[in-house]
Amino acid sequence: MPAPRWRITSPDPSGAAALAQALGIIPITAQVLLNRGYARPEGARRFLEASADMLSSPEAIVDVPAAVERITRAIEHGEAIMIYGDYDADGVTATTILMRGLTALGARAGWFVPSRFVEGYGLNAGALARIRDGGARLVIAVDCGITAVEEIAQAAAAGLEIIVVDHHEPGDRLPPAVAVIDPKRDEASEPFREYAAAGLAFQLLRAVRRRLGRPDLPEELLDVAALGTIADVVPLVNDNRIIARAGLQRMLTHPTVGIAGLMRVCGISGEVTARHVGFSLAPRINAAGRLGDAGQAVRLLLTDDPAEADGIAATLDTENRARQQLCEQILTQAVEEVERLRLHEAPAIVLAGAGWHAGVIGIVASQLVERYYRPVVLMAVDAGVGKGSARSIAPFHMVDGLAACADLLTRYGGHAMAAGLTIDAGHIPEFARRFAETAAARLRAEDLVPAVPVDAEVTLSAVSDALAHELRRLAPFGAGNPEPVLAARGLQAVSTRVMGDGLHLRMGVTDGEAYAEAVGFRLGDASELLAFTRARLDLAFTVSVDRWDDRERVQLMVRDLQTPGVDLDAVLTDSHLLVERLFARAEDYLGDGALGIEEAGAFNTKVVGVTFEGRQEVVRTLAAGDVLRLQREPGNRVDPHAIQVLTSQGRQVGYLSARIAARLAPSMDTGTRYSATVSQITGGPTEQNGERSTGVNIYVQRSDMPRPELDSGRILRTAWSGLSLDELLDRLRIHLRRGRAL
Repeated sequence: MPAPRWRITSPDPSGAAALAQALGIIPITAQVLLNRGYARPEGARRFLEASADMLSSPEAIVDVPAAVERITRAIEHGEAIMIYGDYDADGVTATTILMRGLTALGARAGWFVPSRFVEGYGLNAGALARIRDGGARLVIAVDCGITAVEEIAQAAAAGLEIIVVDHHEPGDRLPPAVAVIDPKRDEASEPFREYAAAGLAFQLLRAVRRRLGRPDLPEELLDVAALGTIADVVPLVNDNRIIARAGLQRMLTHPTVGIAGLMRVCGISGEVTARHVGFSLAPRINAAGRLGDAGQAVRLLLTDDPAEADGIAATLDTENRARQQLCEQILTQAVEEVERLRLHEAPAIVLAGAGWHAGVIGIVASQLVERYYRPVVLMAVDAGVGKGSARSIAPFHMVDGLAACADLLTRYGGHAMAAGLTIDAGHIPEFARRFAETAAARLRAEDLVPAVPVDAEVTLSAVSDALAHELRRLAPFGAGNPEPVLAARGLQAVSTRVMGDGLHLRMGVTDGEAYAEAVGFRLGDASELLAFTRARLDLAFTVSVDRWDDRERVQLMVRDLQTPGVDLDAVLTDSHLLVERLFARAEDYLGDGALGIEEAGAFNTKVVGVTFEGRQEVVRTLAAGDVLRLQREPGNRVDPHAIQVLTSQGRQVGYLSARIAARLAPSMDTGTRYSATVSQITGGPTEQNGERSTGVNIYVQRSDMPRPELDSGRILRTAWSGLSLDELLDRLRIHLRRGRAL
């Protein structure tokens, strides 16, 4: 994937200053609010407050009044109501909201969530027939139904009345239901169209409670509504922001029993963020429907027994681990196919696999989008039928793209960024060709380069505690309200180190006026490169508050790192440039840190330069206990002290650090011999990411050997005799003055 481009919002200093003064906030925060579309103080205040009593009127949503009329009649007459949900987190939470909420109002309600592998997505004719045979006459379909025109027509003919509560894109015809609650209907007039099913269910329940004379806000269900809203990646603005914000606060103070159990199994305590929901809670809810029975997740959210909740949560956690393993297997296969077929050079990726698990290919599709940044369609083929999941990038509307291939599809549906489909396996090759053509026609080359949106360029001195706390008021962050990204240019890394077994980078940076700590996830390999190059940095980052030992400090969370004028990839691949960089910092490397080490009988150290010139292949053949050779490289044109670390077969592993080499080289040149043994292999591939570098720690021993009569001065004169004057001065500067000017 190409390096991200920064998309910097044009600053509005006067507008930011005016909004900052009106709200009493920092101008940078005001600029972020302007970028989010809140130019007027009253709108910005409403955005910042976002309290539950600010939710819009549910009756303004299309067909809610008709649905309320039918539901209240069913409650008053004791009719059986069946809530028909979906197997993902949004469908599960929407089902839970209506089940808990309506039974609390006296309804005779039951629930049904289809199996992904039996009934499949949406309203299933056989399932509806069984529901009718069970005595229900009113079905509320949540998170599904908007395209089930034929199924609902058949059910109506058989005596079932159906209310649709859905947020997906409608087809050409609406289903013949009692009420069709979908803000995306063409005739919908309400100002907000981006609810998740959980939010729509919450709003519908509010309207029913109003009709029955109850307080309209079921606060005890806000955390469930927030879980579904955040999990479905709908824009966290307007009512969605209110639901998410209030629901996250509820998780902290009074979570439902099931969510509390899920938080315990995830190890979540204290403040709960949208990230906790998206990366910990929701995946475990989704795991039930992906691998087996989504009903487990509904039962978890319906129970009031903490022991039962803990048991179900533990089961979901186990299923989530199994899901992760399946995803890893399919991802590996998919990446191999993408690289083999060079699909990463095409405008879209379409792959089908026999034996792939249909329940997890959507996750893998998202991972491929993240890796290659282009629309992806994955299909699991079984018994001649492909069940697909599609994920997209912002410039390409996925449902519109599938519509261009509709004649090849049995069914499809979804929204701009994600969709599902079913296809006859025989149509897959033609679908892949035509979908790629559609993507090529609708996407420009620049659309396939990921963008890092930057809200404002700042100096490090502006990144204060006050700013960090103000920016947190804009949370919860997610789709439609991304975490603010700032940028600072011309920084110098004054310290770098890796953490998390070498996977991540921590560094101290300065712009000459102020200093800050920065953390870059999955940037551990950059640590050594930055040390070699001393490159000036441009950072795009979010601002966080690190709490440690009852203290708080601001730190930068790196979203992108750029080194203008220095090609870090070239440093990795150009051996000449590597040697230049490796020894250019002689003053640092030849300092007193290794003073006296030449007198030691043995010492521990690490091998440097192991990530260059294909040495990782050599490193990964090593194991603790392997014997290595140390060999002088007096012909190294940058540092005469260079000492190579070699395998017993002579393959290069790397170098001793320049500091140590400067101390040992004179002894080795006069006959002292050293041997090395591998003491530890560090880093290497991880379960989450197989791209980590592997390091080598070694134990070095000195063995005194007879010292032959060697004239080191004569050796140097011979080696340097063919150098130009400039080259000779460089040698003298490094050899005699540790890199300082002569």
